[in-house]
Amino acid sequence: LPTANPQILQILDYINAHLTEDLSVDRLCEHLHLSRRKLYEYSEEFLHCSIAKYIKKMRLQHAQTLLSETNLPISTISEQCGFSDYNYFCRIFKQENGMSARSYRTAQQT
Repeated sequence: LPTANPQILQILDYINAHLTEDLSVDRLCEHLHLSRRKLYEYSEEFLHCSIAKYIKKMRLQHAQTLLSETNLPISTISEQCGFSDYNYFCRIFKQENGMSARSYRTAQQT
């Protein structure tokens, strides 16, 4: 992790603490007292991707954990990971992991 920059650590902490909420760029900027430009600069420099892509990645990682460690319905997991649209979650999960959330869960249990 990029420990050299306290600002990026604040950004990452905030994202992790609010993963299930609506994490808009405006909200991040407002909470962290950053300009959009600065947020984008930090994101590219330290995360090597857009802030939206990073948030999506973290949400999907959280979903993988919940799929592996709980028996929660996939629709509940989708909500708990900050995806308001279940179908979008299913599509993105499959796109990023090469298998559906249901298949992922089954593969983790064997």
